[in-house]
Amino acid sequence: RDDFYFARARDHLFCFRQFIAREDGDFNARRGMVPEQWFHTDWTHPKGYILPLAHAWCAGWTVWIEDWLSSFGHIFIDPDCEGLYLLESLVVEDVDWQTGVLRLTNPWTRDLALRVVNLRSEERRLLKITAGDSVILQF
Repeated sequence: RDDFYFARARDHLFCFRQFIAREDGDFNARRGMVPEQWFHTDWTHPKGYILPLAHAWCAGWTVWIEDWLSSFGHIFIDPDCEGLYLLESLVVEDVDWQTGVLRLTNPWTRDLALRVVNLRSEERRLLKITAGDSVILQF
């Protein structure tokens, strides 16, 4: 299986999660605002400039895609090709494909409830990881 497009979609999702202003003043925005444009070349604004406007469709799109993707799952395990695909930022401590054991750490300050999908057996289960803790997952 080719995971190129999955990886690029995940990269974009992780990138734009960071551009939801968490508090007033984040990149000259107000809390909850999402900019529409970023400038990486000197076109109409200086390089590195972020448009200081919030467009509801940008925030809506980010929230909608997060919700839609989470309905499929957060962690996908493919034992056949030894693939591990994450839609949540976790620390992968260890993967043993021979015994089917995976160790994950939650780096966040909040607890996580994640859906784990085994792509071989199509088994789905809920995994709860306390903030800062590690879990061992058998697949």
